[in-house]
Amino acid sequence: IFRVDIGSNGRIVGAGGDGGKGGSIGSGEGGKDGTSGLGLEQASENGTVVVANNGLISAGYGGGGGGGGAHDHDAGKGGGRRRKASGGGGGGAGLPAGEKGRGGTKGSQGSNGSDGGLNSAGSGGSGGNNDGEARGGRGGHGGRDGQNSESGERGRGGEGSGSSGGVRGFNGAAIRTRSGVNFSVSGGTVRGSITGSGVQ
Repeated sequence: IFRVDIGSNGRIVGAGGDGGKGGSIGSGEGGKDGTSGLGLEQASENGTVVVANNGLISAGYGGGGGGGGAHDHDAGKGGGRRRKASGGGGGGAGLPAGEKGRGGTKGSQGSNGSDGGLNSAGSGGSGGNNDGEARGGRGGHGGRDGQNSESGERGRGGEGSGSSGGVRGFNGAAIRTRSGVNFSVSGGTVRGSITGSGVQ
């Protein structure tokens, strides 16, 4: 029998995805995907791998997308260009946790997102606001158990200039297997999917 034992203080946790960078004028950067916790590639002689879990098996969760930037052109002679940068995405939960995305830096700056934690998702940063003429999109929050990450908000500017927010990062799996590997898991805490396929 192929057996995996996880002690009461044991943790097998995927890494959280980093938050995307906020757009300065253009589109926000996408959040990064989380990775998986336990991968089972070796089959057991009796056909079933036994996972005796007294601790924690968890997916890593995706990072939030960065917000989209925007700008506005003031009409008339000497009219200026108002720029509004967007907020960074929040990091996803995991070990290590996902890092915050940085806010955009052009014109009215956006705020950074916040880092994720082992059990917590980072928040998305707010977008800048340039006199209400151009507004950067808020960054999406990161993912955690029971809550998927968010894509960043679209920026809003004049002349239809708002740019799209970055797409959210996707979660890893708690347990994933090579094709043909069967397993049973008992006890402990399992967070995330246990039906992921493919082991690299």
